[in-house]
Amino acid sequence: MNLFDRQTVRLHIQKLVRYVDETYIEGGKPAQRPWVMGGVVTANPWAGKGFVEDLRTDILALAAPLGEKGRRLC
Repeated sequence: MNLFDRQTVRLHIQKLVRYVDETYIEGGKPAQRPWVMGGVVTANPWAGKGFVEDLRTDILALAAPLGEKGRRLC
């Protein structure tokens, strides 16, 4: 799945994961509800490009689409 495509970065999603942690007692008190977490595993978009001094711009551009994809899992 190609989620994000720019001239310098191409992001391919390899796996989407959803994790439910059913904790019944937390800190000696009954837990409110289960924790649901999502994650996105991608191929490294910078693999083979050698050393890159500053990835901040690309990472910030990728963070929102990846976060939205992970949020939909929960």
